[in-house]
Amino acid sequence: MTVGKTGAAIALLGVLAAGASAAPLDEAKGKLLTMAATLTEMGKACGHLSAGDAEARKAQQRQAMLAQGVDAKSYDKAYDEAGADFRSKWATMPAVQQQRACADMKKISEQGAAQGKSR
Repeated sequence: MTVGKTGAAIALLGVLAAGASAAPLDEAKGKLLTMAATLTEMGKACGHLSAGDAEARKAQQRQAMLAQGVDAKSYDKAYDEAGADFRSKWATMPAVQQQRACADMKKISEQGAAQGKSR
């Protein structure tokens, strides 16, 4: 899966995994949201996503969660907290570790894209 397709997959996963619900952010949705925010922030930090692409991905993820009945304020608060947590942890990582994480992310994305083409 390419980095762009990853965002769509995460949004779709949110729709499929969460199921219809009128409840605010529950544990499963919270974990999914944290993963989505982390991957989006990491894509931005690694230069795989532009700021505009990251905002578009965030909006897509938000729409998928709201369609599942998640309260907009709960979503925004949780996403912002997850993003801030990632940025805080990223800022304390040594540059070599950041580069390794970015290379790993790119490799995984390329492997996913290759698997997608072989199907």
